[in-house]
This record gives sequence, C-alpha cells and structure tokens, in this order.
Amino acid sequence: DHVEQFSVKRQASWEFRNLMNEAAAMVEQEKRREAIEVLSSAAGLPLTPEQEGQIEALRKQLYYEIFKIDAMKLINQAENHLKQGSRPDAKIVFLQAQALLESEAAKILPPKERKILVDQIVARLGELAEIAGMEQLVQAVTDAEKSGDKAAEIRARKGWDAVKPSPEHKTRIRALQSDLAFVKIEKLVEEGKRAEAIAALEKLIEEDAGYAAAIALRAQLVEARTWEATVRAGDAAFAAKDYPKALTLYKDATKIRVSPDVTAKMKECDFQMLLKVADDLRDAKRYAEAMGAYEKVLAAHSDQAGTIQPRVPQMQQNP
Repeated sequence: DHVEQFSVKRQASWEFRNLMNEAAAMVEQEKRREAIEVLSSAAGLPLTPEQEGQIEALRKQLYYEIFKIDAMKLINQAENHLKQGSRPDAKIVFLQAQALLESEAAKILPPKERKILVDQIVARLGELAEIAGMEQLVQAVTDAEKSGDKAAEIRARKGWDAVKPSPEHKTRIRALQSDLAFVKIEKLVEEGKRAEAIAALEKLIEEDAGYAAAIALRAQLVEARTWEATVRAGDAAFAAKDYPKALTLYKDATKIRVSPDVTAKMKECDFQMLLKVADDLRDAKRYAEAMGAYEKVLAAHSDQAGTIQPRVPQMQQNP
C-alpha cells in the first residue's frame, strides 16, 4: 500500500509539473484563457495543499490579467475613437468599459487600481459631455443667427458664456439686448406713446451709450415734442390775438421743422400786425400815413385785398 501511495503521489507530482509547465507556455503565448482551462484539468489530481495553492494563485493572476487586458482594450479603443474624431463611438466604448469595471467581475482588481481606471473613464466622459454641450450651444447660436431670432441667440450665448466666458459673448449679448429693447421702443412710438418711448430710450442709452439708433430716435422724439409744444404756445398766443408773440413762437418752431400750416399762421400773424399798424394810423386820423401803410399791407398780402380795400374809401371820405 505504501508503495502504491508513493507511486500515485509521484505520478501526481509529475502531472502537476507538466500541467504547470503547459500553463506557463500558454501564458507566454498570451493564451491565458487556455492556460486557465489547463489548470482546471488538475481538479482530479491528488495534489498537496501547497500545489493547490500554487494553481489557485496562478489562476487568480490569470483572471486578473485577463480582466485588466479586457478593460484596457476597451479604454484604448475608446481613446483611438477620440483620436479619429469619432466622439459618439468613443462615448459608447467608454461606457462599456465603465460598466465592466463596475461589474462583479471587476472585484478581481485591487480597489485602488479599479478606482484609478473608473476615475479616468468618468473624466473622459465628462470631457465628452462638455464638448457635446459646447457643440449644442454653438449650433444653437448659429441657428439663431441664421433665423434672426435675437432672443434665442441671447439664451444660447449666455449658456455658452457660462461654460466658456468670453468678452465677445458679452458684447454681442449687450448688442442683442439693445436691439430687442429698441424694437419695443419703436412699437411705443407707433402706438403714439412718445413719453414712454423717450423714457425707455434714455434708459437704453444709459445702458448702451454707443447705441446710435437710440440716440438718433431720442433726438427726433424730443425735437418733435419741442416743436409741438412751441406750436401749441404759438396757437395760444394767436388765439389771444398776441400776434407778435405768436409769430416769434412760430418762427422758433420753423427752425425745428417747416410746416405748411405753421407757415400759413406766420403769414396771418404778419398780416394782422401790418394791418393793425395801418388801422392805428387811420384811427389816429393820420390818413396819409395810413394810406401808405395799407398799400404796404396790400403789397405784402395781395390775397387779403378784400379785407384792406373797404378801409380805403372810408379814409378818402375823411381826408
């Protein structure tokens, strides 16, 4: 019995050495999975605890190497996609590598080593997400520019500037905001809300001092307001028959803008002022001077002959 047991152990030892040599040869040929199959064939051998420990240690090492190679293969594949500019494919493969490293099988890796690889992948995915987000923002800006949608462009540029601040974005956003504000102001003008429009223009100019269109429109509206106020004052003086004051105000208004109606009123003021001079001379019985004054009125305002001529016979009857 002892001889037989010795013989069995000797045979097992020989088979163990052959098995280990064969596994080692396969590892050298990068055939790790085949090497694991070879090690599995030792299951029926009467091995010593030490031999079983050697097989288990080698099997564990092979599983570790296989897993690490598979994980690195995915990571390298993803990196190659990035080098070729294929970000969608890179993202897919990075996600596959992440799933592998977070699987149950990944426990074969030491926790610290696994964390390093996972952190590397998460960082890459974050970069891809940032690039994709930037591309979306750039596309949104491009689309808004093409369509002329200023509000959409402001939103897109604000998003872009939040991710990647740039003076160019801030300048463009300010210009777009001014444009939108100016459109609203033009609507106020169309609706006849001049006071509101002027107030809004003053605010816009305060915020964007170089906005030429706002400066020009404000000057135009203020000028129109001044013209209308001057004409109203002239009309009030005209109604009160204060023709010299009315004429002065109408002349001031004409310096701002010429109006046929105001021109006609100026002519009427001049007529009334000349006529008053002639009438005052007549009433003072200075008929010779009055006749000369009426002739002057008639020369300047021939269209008023119907008003002037009836006064002449009265003076001729009272030489």
